[in-house]
Amino acid sequence: MFEITAPPFLILLLSIPILVLVLRRTKVASATWRKWGTLCLRGGAIFCAVLALANLQRTYQEQQLAVIFLLDMSDSVSKSEHTEALKQINTAVEKLKSTDLFGIIGFAEDTFIIFELRPKVEQPLLESARFDETVSGASTDILTALKHAIALLPEMYQRRIVLFSDGIHNAGGTALIDYFPLIQASNVEILTVPLQTVQDAFQVHRLQIPTQVRKGQQFSMVAIVETDGSIPDVTATLYHNGVPSQVFEWTLPSGKHRLELPTKPILETKPQNYQLN
Repeated sequence: MFEITAPPFLILLLSIPILVLVLRRTKVASATWRKWGTLCLRGGAIFCAVLALANLQRTYQEQQLAVIFLLDMSDSVSKSEHTEALKQINTAVEKLKSTDLFGIIGFAEDTFIIFELRPKVEQPLLESARFDETVSGASTDILTALKHAIALLPEMYQRRIVLFSDGIHNAGGTALIDYFPLIQASNVEILTVPLQTVQDAFQVHRLQIPTQVRKGQQFSMVAIVETDGSIPDVTATLYHNGVPSQVFEWTLPSGKHRLELPTKPILETKPQNYQLN
């Protein structure tokens, strides 16, 4: 079986009859066999070029599916979300054919295999997410997980990846968007299932800091924070160039707040870094 993914290019096949018409009207003296031989060669070349432009591909109705489920196990995803993801994975696995392959990979800062890629008949259903204790859950490297899964999927299968994640990619040093062209070229279908991010009781959305101050000048910064109200008395530490500088205590109701933070004068004429945790 074959399929054409860019059929509009097939209109170029009309150039072959035109080529025949031109040959019949040509006045150049030549042997008949040579004329028709030239026509066949040129027509064949045009035919092959058009099929290439139309992206003719062979389809394999008999092919089995090979699917890898990628499960985000980082700290930013709650345990309840993991449980819900497992239910969806098991539901998807039940719909697979007995000869289809599936595997499950967990990932956070690194990746680890939960179920190796094997036929469905050789695999049990996943009862609970097993986290590799040697892997840090403090950050998430989605890109490495995708690369690992693509490398494991065998050729001559319908290849698919189902990604369960909150979409926070904050490790590895490479943006996901930079890798999209290679993912598209890998001939792997990638489906995404969004997971909700754990909401902290107290979140710092941003620090508003003057872009420039004079040496020795007293200045203030503003913190935009949000709390869910579960911890009314909040303590936060302001770090200056990575070193704890000041501790602030507030009693805050639920919602967003704009807090002014007085700071110590800067005594050095160089870039300064502030962070509130």
